[in-house]
Amino acid sequence: MSNVNYLPPKALRRLLSDQCQQSGIDGVDVLLYAVIGEWLCRRYGSTEDWSLPEEAVTWLAAESGFKEDQRVKATYIAQLICDYHAGRKSAHCPIFTITCDCGRQVSRKGQDAHRYPMYRCICGRSCGYHKGDGWPLGLMADREARRWRGILHQAYDQLCEQWRIDNKRGYVKLAALLGVPLHQCHFSLVVEVNRAKEIRNIMQEEIDRIQREGQGVGGVSQQLSLVP
Repeated sequence: MSNVNYLPPKALRRLLSDQCQQSGIDGVDVLLYAVIGEWLCRRYGSTEDWSLPEEAVTWLAAESGFKEDQRVKATYIAQLICDYHAGRKSAHCPIFTITCDCGRQVSRKGQDAHRYPMYRCICGRSCGYHKGDGWPLGLMADREARRWRGILHQAYDQLCEQWRIDNKRGYVKLAALLGVPLHQCHFSLVVEVNRAKEIRNIMQEEIDRIQREGQGVGGVSQQLSLVP
């Protein structure tokens, strides 16, 4: 699930998708690209054809108000848009650092050869990333929090089965169930075990309710076998 709560303009999504495809760039979140691209075009360029002046890349690269990863991302998306309109292929996103909660700067350099490549901090926190561009998949978290993220995903799969809905559309219902905005309804944003347990319990209660009322799959409530 992309970490956004609305669909950016279809033309812009298609533009960025086509540019990535033409440039051999895959394994990226084009929807998130389009969110950033829309902001850039509204601020620096045109929303009529979703274009940016070539100078925008230089402006963004020199922007002092961004963190390093924000600057690299914005500059990269601007370059994709400019390359599309110029008929050029684009390079892959440069390697950048992110800031761990402990305050240290963390890079993915040297991680691509790992079976599960991650941003890894010496404090023990880590997070995965999109292989196509290195953009983090959520927030840095310790081992126990990451284990609970996996538990939440398993619980969510069972909840979607009871809802008789696919996992992608299920996040809309889950956000309403948890009382959070859709763009915050992402298990990779959970960094506290107590919050993970709370979310798991809410999902279990919903599964029990559906099965008790005979609305879901199966007639007998089964406790999630997810408690360690």
